Order: sequence, then C-alpha cells, then structure tokens
Amino acid sequence: MEDVYAYRLQGRRAVVWIASILMVLMLTIAATQNAPWYIWVIWVPVAAFLLNELIKNPVRGLRLTRDTLILSPWQRPREVALADIRQVVFIEWSDSTDMEVHMRSGDVIRVFSGDIPPRGTFIAQLVALGVKVTER
Repeated sequence: MEDVYAYRLQGRRAVVWIASILMVLMLTIAATQNAPWYIWVIWVPVAAFLLNELIKNPVRGLRLTRDTLILSPWQRPREVALADIRQVVFIEWSDSTDMEVHMRSGDVIRVFSGDIPPRGTFIAQLVALGVKVTER
C-alpha cells in the first residue's frame, strides 16, 4: 500500500513550545505578584492542556493511497475505501469540522479539523484519484 499523499503534523510543534514557555512565565509572574483567584482558574487549565500536548504528542494528519483514505493514521486509524466515497465536502467555516466524507451508503464521516491538510494539494490528489470534491 503505497502512499500517494500523506499529511502528518506533530503535536510538539513550535507554537506549543512557545505557548508553554509563555505560560510558565505568566504562572511565575502570577505566583510572585499574588494574582487574584480568577487568574488561576483560567491559567491552570490552559497550562494543563499545554502540558498534555507536550507529554502525549498527538500526531495529527491523514494518508491517501491509490484505493484508500486513512483518517488519523497515527492515533486511531480509520480506513475508508475510495470506491465507497460518494463525495468529499470541504466546509469553508464550521465550529467543529472542516471536511466531511459522504459515503455511498449515506453515512457521513466528519473529520477533525486538526487532521485536515492544506486544501490545494490534497484536493488535487483526491480529484486525480477520481473522488468528487465539493466546497461550500
């Protein structure tokens, strides 16, 4: 099964490292300046989230072969045969997802927005493999 297209995004990206360093700095300032309780209510969960991102290193992305679309291949892989896909819909703006895979059976698979690659190249690869692509 040879990859035609693969998109992999590490969890420990530079932005996560920078945000973690800034959060440690802000928590240090809050501790030394006796910050009010509501600062802690906001900043501690954010710090916990960043720590989780650094520890778990959630790899995001997808893979495309000549006959299969593999969603979240590095976490919980879900293989979808290209022959079973009626169309792939890219949503311009949404609260939770930016791509839906509409199956011939009528099912709809909503893809986590963090797994979706930049559209240009990915759409070109899908079209080259005969998958109908719609943007709305």
